[in-house]
Amino acid sequence: MLASVLSSEAAVNASIFVVRAFIKLREFLEKPGAIINPATFVTRHVPYKFLRLWEQLTNPGFNPIEFERFKNMADVNRFILSPKQWITSTNAIGFIVKSGSYGGGIFAHQDLAFEFCTWLSPEFNFT
Repeated sequence: MLASVLSSEAAVNASIFVVRAFIKLREFLEKPGAIINPATFVTRHVPYKFLRLWEQLTNPGFNPIEFERFKNMADVNRFILSPKQWITSTNAIGFIVKSGSYGGGIFAHQDLAFEFCTWLSPEFNFT
């Protein structure tokens, strides 16, 4: 009985940690109506390599074949990949997309959120 209590408590603690590790990307923008869309972060070539590496290191279910297809299309300026497409196609775990006016948005694991900050402003690494 003690083992089941401990395991359920550990599961609750783990789920709380996972929720806290994700950060809403809009929070890093200066103005709520800013022109920069967090979704464009996924489609740019340099962060794309970071996303692939992060997923390969942390996600055993990551689909690298789909990644290669997207990587080839990422060089075309008109190519846009939404975070939802990224998640669905590659089994990615680094982003959570929630719909809704209140509480909705694109949430990224803290590692990816900090890379997003660096993409917005390289000075972020030096502050």
